[in-house]
Amino acid sequence: MRMLFTFFTGAFAAILCAALPLAAATNDSDAGSWKMIVLSGPTQIAVPAPAPVTDPGYLSEVATIKAAQAHLTSAQRRLLFGIQLFQVLLRAITAVGKHFC
Repeated sequence: MRMLFTFFTGAFAAILCAALPLAAATNDSDAGSWKMIVLSGPTQIAVPAPAPVTDPGYLSEVATIKAAQAHLTSAQRRLLFGIQLFQVLLRAITAVGKHFC
């Protein structure tokens, strides 16, 4: 079973890589003027703590998502299932992909 899974993920990775464009879709005209920023440590950028799950803003976002999910059509649900399956496959490819390079 593992061999079949490994073969499938490897074949899927090959198909996926063959389908991806190798050239950039657009060029960034400012790319030559970019400056590298090197941080000396994680304290240079302050990341605020997330809001608690009891925060009214968070609860409002969750309620909006649940309301939208309750009104999905069957076609939208099938599409979401396909996207979730694709994400699972990509995670598997990423996990075993290092063995194919």
